Amino acid sequence: MKIIPFDRAVMDEWDALCDTSSQAWLFHRADWVKIETRYFFPDNHSFALHDGRRMVAVQPLYQARLGLGSWSEALLHSGMHRHTGLALVDGLDAGAVNAARSAAMRHINEIASSVDADRIQLNSQNLAPQNLSPLRSEIPFWVTGYGYFLGLGIGPNGMAPAPGLATCCADQIVALGQPEASLFSQLEEGCRRAVRKAQAAGLELSEGNDAPVADYYELAEISAARTGESLAPRFYYEDVWRAFGAQGLCKTIFVLSGGRKVAALWLLIHKGAAHFLGGVSDPAYLPMRVNDFLHWSAIVWANHQGLTHYRLGPVFPELPDDWPVARVSRFKGKFGGTSYSTIQGSYFRHPEKYLETGRTQLS
Repeated sequence: MKIIPFDRAVMDEWDALCDTSSQAWLFHRADWVKIETRYFFPDNHSFALHDGRRMVAVQPLYQARLGLGSWSEALLHSGMHRHTGLALVDGLDAGAVNAARSAAMRHINEIASSVDADRIQLNSQNLAPQNLSPLRSEIPFWVTGYGYFLGLGIGPNGMAPAPGLATCCADQIVALGQPEASLFSQLEEGCRRAVRKAQAAGLELSEGNDAPVADYYELAEISAARTGESLAPRFYYEDVWRAFGAQGLCKTIFVLSGGRKVAALWLLIHKGAAHFLGGVSDPAYLPMRVNDFLHWSAIVWANHQGLTHYRLGPVFPELPDDWPVARVSRFKGKFGGTSYSTIQGSYFRHPEKYLETGRTQLS
């Protein structure tokens, strides 16, 4: 197997593999790798594998320095929040699969050594068709054969990695293809009441137009003034729309009140599934339960489009209710989603560095 660095790969061949591989999703595609590199992780170590005849696998891979307070780590990873993994072309025989996996892991280890990474984090994308099928593998090959710990520790404010410590991370994915009444009945009771309240207040759904970024970002700035969150630059949303909007791979959904846009969702769409990338709302409309109505409207819209799944993101059922990360995620569990374990894990090249993190988790 020959390693082809991302900047030397034929992008059309890369994307063709991503679009046909049951192990890949939109986050594997070349344009998304470029966006991640441009805005989040400038050190791009992504690569493809070639067997001498054709490209047989792609592996997005990035370098980052992450930290909590004065502590930081040098991390090599296959996606943060926007997970990817090694995606093989469908139909390879067992020998070719093993050869590709071995070559990929050897190259990942070489990169980790060259940049002196403290930790390597690998993942698998839950919206990849294989992970939504009976062929789903809860224990990835890099755990069974390469010494990785499965799972990731989560602290009050986010990731808190340590060898052997893992927090239940339950990805919420709503199965579509059902009558609207059935989908509504699966919402938590409080969510159903919230949706009815929003409907009684006259809130309505509106699809975004061909240039939705200005309206979305205006709402994002209003929302961030309340929440204090740091926004990605407007250019990020423009680049996402430019790369995927014309192909129908992203969509904006707005909520209107009296004809005014008061909330919005940004969705990524690929292989019959919708991924919630971001949501914003005008705080003045929170008493109308605009956020509940927003996701419910998006679920109904996705169902009408013939999509099969709607991904909200993770909840952390083991964590204390008053932890910030738990409070933020709890909202996503109200919409009748099925819990899929988030497939992620770490290889600790310098495990001693994580001793204090582990102590904090256990205290």
